[in-house]
Amino acid sequence: MKGRFLLLFSILLLMAVPLPAAEMRGMWIYKTDEIASSASASNALFDFCAQRHITDLFWQVHFERLPDGGRPLKNTEPTRTFLQRAHARSLRIHALFGDPSHALRAKQGIVLARPCLKTLKSHI
Repeated sequence: MKGRFLLLFSILLLMAVPLPAAEMRGMWIYKTDEIASSASASNALFDFCAQRHITDLFWQVHFERLPDGGRPLKNTEPTRTFLQRAHARSLRIHALFGDPSHALRAKQGIVLARPCLKTLKSHI
């Protein structure tokens, strides 16, 4: 009886221990219009992600500029199709805003902001 109790207690204890979180491996995708509009480009990206165990894509979102100041999302139908296909492959997609040109080699070393506080200046 004591042995059964210890076995049951051990099993319950093991079930209570949380499993380690799956490692998140992400990649920034900035030529999203080209990839979303092309099945072959999408497939190549999916294959690349599978081979490298990439779990998350940070997907650059592009907007149109309308004369009235509106900013609707561009390329919505191809993007929707891409998202469905990505989710079917268990890829998580995160919308990423901003200008990707800041990451270009030609822009490296250019200060994008000048901090006004002395404490911030010491970290640059």
